[in-house]
Amino acid sequence: MPITNKEAIKFSNEKLRVVADLMAQLYNIGKSMNDEWTARGLATVIPDDAGQILYDSAYGTDGTDGDGRPVVTGQDLHNIVRGNADFFVALLEANSDERLNMILSVAVNTRG
Repeated sequence: MPITNKEAIKFSNEKLRVVADLMAQLYNIGKSMNDEWTARGLATVIPDDAGQILYDSAYGTDGTDGDGRPVVTGQDLHNIVRGNADFFVALLEANSDERLNMILSVAVNTRG
């Protein structure tokens, strides 16, 4: 029997499908970033060290406070890749992509 309840349809369209889209986009972005991280050998270029600050525009190398973003270290960046992106991708790909397929069965806009 089809679900015709207007509240259910609205919630699905405005919330559930949107969340599925975001999850699929995060997966695709994380997978792509992990592949590039590996291909470029960035694990050796960026030391996994809390004492090594990334001198980007957040740091303010000219003596200012930078552009307002938090200053990050090599360890912070490694934590994003290994501790979060790798984990999320692996979680969705576990058991023959079981969770990924659940998301993709609902998602509409999967490219981020």
